[in-house]
Amino acid sequence: MARLRICDIIKTDGLPYGVNSFGYTIDCLREVFKRKILPVDTNWGRFFENPRFSILKILAHEDHICDAKMSLDYQEDFEFFKEVIEKLYKKDKYMSLEAVINYIKNKPNIKVKL
Repeated sequence: MARLRICDIIKTDGLPYGVNSFGYTIDCLREVFKRKILPVDTNWGRFFENPRFSILKILAHEDHICDAKMSLDYQEDFEFFKEVIEKLYKKDKYMSLEAVINYIKNKPNIKVKL
């Protein structure tokens, strides 16, 4: 049975750094693993920069676009998440990404810069 391949990579775009999602075909991953040279734990996205890969981008809704970093790599990232959680977390309640983004937009001094 033939498989329909729409693209090699599918990704969201426009959400805060660390929040966007990515999906890859098996063939795409095989190609990347063949070319990968050094072990790396950051900036791994560059391995997928290949003109042969077709990419489908799903753009974030304009209300969700936010220039902030939401990955937990450094102490200042921890402080950022600590403040967000302390301000927004309610016991046994779901904390939505929308609430986090609105908090960041209304309090720009909390943003961890890229």
